Amino acid sequence: MRFRLCTCFVILFAFANISFASKCSSFQELRFADGSTGCMSDYKFFTIKRPPFAPDGLAELIYGKQSFSIAVNKNPNTCPIPWSAYYWGGRMRNTSNLALQECESKIIEGALKRNLNPKTCECEIIYEASPSQVNVPVPRGEFEVKTRAWVALTQNEARFKSQYSDEELEANKKFYAQYVGGATLQNIETSKPPLALDKPKPQVNLLPSSSIQTQPPIDEKNIQASKDKDTKINSTVEALQIPSPIKTIPPVANAENPSRQTTKSVRALIIGNSNYGVSTLINPTNDAQAIARRLAEFGFKVDLVLDGNRKSLISALTKYQTESSKYDINILYYAGHGIQLNGINYIIPVDMSLAPNGANVEFDAIPVNSIVEKYMQANTKLVFLDACRDNPLSRSLQVASRSSGGASRGLAPMEVGGGTLISYSTKDGSVALDGDGKNSPYTEAMLAHMNERIDISLLLRKVRKTVMAKTNGKQVPWDYGSLMTDELVLSNK
Repeated sequence: MRFRLCTCFVILFAFANISFASKCSSFQELRFADGSTGCMSDYKFFTIKRPPFAPDGLAELIYGKQSFSIAVNKNPNTCPIPWSAYYWGGRMRNTSNLALQECESKIIEGALKRNLNPKTCECEIIYEASPSQVNVPVPRGEFEVKTRAWVALTQNEARFKSQYSDEELEANKKFYAQYVGGATLQNIETSKPPLALDKPKPQVNLLPSSSIQTQPPIDEKNIQASKDKDTKINSTVEALQIPSPIKTIPPVANAENPSRQTTKSVRALIIGNSNYGVSTLINPTNDAQAIARRLAEFGFKVDLVLDGNRKSLISALTKYQTESSKYDINILYYAGHGIQLNGINYIIPVDMSLAPNGANVEFDAIPVNSIVEKYMQANTKLVFLDACRDNPLSRSLQVASRSSGGASRGLAPMEVGGGTLISYSTKDGSVALDGDGKNSPYTEAMLAHMNERIDISLLLRKVRKTVMAKTNGKQVPWDYGSLMTDELVLSNK
């Protein structure tokens, strides 16, 4: 009996030590990139109530979620737009990408409304749920400054102000004045109520002295230079305007500085559909040819289809399928009309009937998911859809498709498997512009940034900013994906 009592005492003592040693429960623990730890309850950013989706605060909302990502304004000193975004879902859902896109679309939209330079506005992931690894991908000091800046920018909103004492409101106001004034982290006076932390702050200089007024205006020369270059390189790719709608463009023979993807590792299928009869578009064929030339310049083998009817599109896809498995990366770039029906996205052949009840979308159009799953056989798949243009075609299809459940504006969001990235020219459910120049705003932005030797995720973020600036926030490119590679750079420039 004595032995059992001693054993129980030891076990109880051990549990007591664990309980006293752990400052907060595991789901509330913050593990920073610099190795330090903290608790969500220490930070107003996590505990403040955010109706309607987080009425008890993010700390409570995160509990039990397999995947949870939070993005905040990366440069709140030069882009003072108070915004954060959070997404959650299953293990296979790329919540960090969704949070980043939502955050950036809102702060760029806010910058445009305030006549601020959107180039200074971008977001970063500040928290990403992980059961055992780092869940705050920045050092502790940087995290405290960024989240405190968010607090200072939002505290005067009606839904937040009542949750602060007068002392906190004044302290946050003083903090932000020092922050935008270029003070170093160790010189910023932080009061205890918002952070409630007694540990010393890291001695790191995080804050640049630049302000919004010193930022240069948006330079449109890169976009124009890209257009001019397209007109000069016709000689490198022979006659793209051909009677047959299918054309294979070989890699440019004298392509210099081969990229991280070799000539043999990338195969692209580019489709541009403009000639829809009563709903003709001006730019898709221009867009397709310009993208095809650019990818051929990179040394990639490109199949180009212009004004493809259903038969020629299926033929091109079948040919592509037999070749695609030989390459590490497959690319599909589609410019033209598209539609969603019952949550499934379709690309529209030019011979599809526009008359009410004259077309059956499910049989006459081509579903995007079948292209990705059946015809693209590489381990890495990149899909670019400039296919959300509003016009009589989509309205006719809405009427013609009512018996099948009805069609909707724009494209539907897509769940993608590992190794796939899908980029829309505008957010799901929204409408893209055909453009009043040689190319659509989306393709124009892609051409402006494709030569930059940067990861595809950063490339698409730059495209989003450029398109939003070009359309005054009316069009917001969006992407879904779960690439498995650490870095993917297309350009060899």
